[in-house]
Amino acid sequence: MKGMRWLLPVVLLAVGCNAPVVECSDAGTTLTYAEFGQPFMAKYCVSCHGSTLAEKGVRLDTVSGIERSKGEVVDQAGTGAQMPPSESLIPTTAERAQLADWLSCGGP
Repeated sequence: MKGMRWLLPVVLLAVGCNAPVVECSDAGTTLTYAEFGQPFMAKYCVSCHGSTLAEKGVRLDTVSGIERSKGEVVDQAGTGAQMPPSESLIPTTAERAQLADWLSCGGP
């Protein structure tokens, strides 16, 4: 086991290299919470992640809630498509890309 200490950093680097890269657009750095974040979250997220129901303790109806879950939201609803669940209203591919851009490059 001692001789394999180098393996963990190599594995972590390899996994990190496969993460999607979000390129920042001008819109991603200039859109505000009121312009983009609040309407997007109200439309797609807060029925499960709001003040009434906060699935898995995630609240997306406030700036602080979005800040706390930013990376998870990018992974699951922006660059990934795990959220929202299929029985819910689903954002378009363009809306998902805009969400990832906004959260990764300036928002909320």
